[in-house]
Amino acid sequence: RFCMVSAGSANLRAFGLDRAMTPLEEIERADVIVVVGANLSDAYPVMLPPTINKARRKGARVIVVDPRFGRWVQDGDLKVAIRPGTDGVFFLGLLNELERQRLLDVDYIDERTVGFDDAIRSAREWPADLVATTADVAAADVREVARLIGTARRCLILHARGPEQQTMGTANVLAMINVALAAGLPGRPGSGINMLTGQRNGQGGREWGQRCNQLPAGRSIADPEHRAVVAERWGVDVDDLPRVGATYVEILQMAGRGEIKGLLSISNNMSISAPDLDRVEEQMTALEHVVVIDPFLSEAALRHADVVLPGNTFAEEEGTITTIEGRVVRCDQAVAPIPRRADIDVIRNLANRLGAGRHFDFTRGRDVYEEMRRVSAGGPNDYAGITWERAREGTFWPCPDEHHPGTPQLYTERFAHPDGRARFSAIEHVPPPVRVDDEYPLILTTGRLLAQYLSGNQTKRIPALQGKAPGPYVELHPATAHSLALAAEDRVELTSRQGQSTVPWRPNDDLRTDTVFMPYHWRECNVLVASDLDPVSRIPGFKYTPIHVARVAEVESTEQEPGVGVAEVLVPLQPAASGAAS
Repeated sequence: RFCMVSAGSANLRAFGLDRAMTPLEEIERADVIVVVGANLSDAYPVMLPPTINKARRKGARVIVVDPRFGRWVQDGDLKVAIRPGTDGVFFLGLLNELERQRLLDVDYIDERTVGFDDAIRSAREWPADLVATTADVAAADVREVARLIGTARRCLILHARGPEQQTMGTANVLAMINVALAAGLPGRPGSGINMLTGQRNGQGGREWGQRCNQLPAGRSIADPEHRAVVAERWGVDVDDLPRVGATYVEILQMAGRGEIKGLLSISNNMSISAPDLDRVEEQMTALEHVVVIDPFLSEAALRHADVVLPGNTFAEEEGTITTIEGRVVRCDQAVAPIPRRADIDVIRNLANRLGAGRHFDFTRGRDVYEEMRRVSAGGPNDYAGITWERAREGTFWPCPDEHHPGTPQLYTERFAHPDGRARFSAIEHVPPPVRVDDEYPLILTTGRLLAQYLSGNQTKRIPALQGKAPGPYVELHPATAHSLALAAEDRVELTSRQGQSTVPWRPNDDLRTDTVFMPYHWRECNVLVASDLDPVSRIPGFKYTPIHVARVAEVESTEQEPGVGVAEVLVPLQPAASGAAS
């Protein structure tokens, strides 16, 4: 829920499928590569920076749209440091510029899309000069990015959590898709628009049960025809299938109101990963019964679990993953679980005790995969032709029969909507619900580190990784730190409308001066973040939190009681002026 649902929702709306359209190896063929809100150095497949470097050596132009630039960004790249929360504005401006510069692919728009008139009408409200003022970038950069996209033979747009983990995340992705469609990119080799993920089965999890508004294999939980197909293949009454359920933050809120009494949590550490953590602790405490299944004892399990069942890592079970590209890959068991009970056994035993055992007669991962093939046949995410043996090779869905080669490149002839056409969307920019002001003048954005993963429940137990990233900190631009009179040894207190945390700070001159960055692997980060949600994807706005920064000064006190030590005194100071034009 916190990862790719904004991107998935937008892709379903625009194209009719939730999947990256172009294999990552095609990056090397692109003439222009636009990377939006993705720190490829730390958070995504290791093949990406080298592949982009190959494209650079062939003359490709790389455009980076981000308030914070990672180590993979090079001096020759066009760097556009937008103000957090203005991704949609920037891409509305690009669509407007494509029209103004007469770079629209008119034939493609006419033959393969619908809805362009409404989309361009909304984009005309955002000329380059207004985009420059709103996003705090140079108007010349808006025009140049549009020119590069519109004149490229092959252009690929790659986006990740930066534009997606916002209260306007789905609309941001739709604004990017509008630009891709207007330039005629989808369906062409070396071109298109791809979502990225740092989780190897982020795609597969979304397809097979981690969305409360979707049936398996991309079928809609609200579509009567889809419901009938799944019910028939599962051998259940269609009325026994659930309706749209509650999302992550909504479940916690319902627990806090007493509407949910019990919770089964599988490999989820909400005591670190959820937004507004002070409220989350209250909500979890209100539950009457909490069961946790996890390979490692997490903070959430230690604080809230009544029962903990040992889960498995990927190496202890057989099964499949579906990669970022839509490639189904078989994973064989490397070692047996200790104790000798797999996740699949836990789920089957729970089903038996709940009276549903006849629907859960599988004993190994292959049994589940054969059901996946059968249930997906003829549907949007069709695995029917990917046998257990073919999955070892890595085969792209859709693959409707065993003679089909799989589909690495989507949309070469038609999109997945019944009429075969993609959908433009009219985009209205809606600012974050709570914005910076005199009390909270800086913007906190969050993200991953190379040496840690998600809540760190596994990586913090690995000495080599923990040694590289031992604890929380905040990054500030040196100019911002100077205006706050910070010394290298100082700690800072961060205060938002949700909570407070005190951490060391580090300089980063590849960060906007009105923006601070924190890695989200420790509680000190998400205690600050609000639980405001995207209206479609229900993802919280992790990438935009107004905060106040104060130096924590350690001074000797002559009036302390014995043994008290030093007193920490907060010294509030004014932040630097915002914005660094690109």
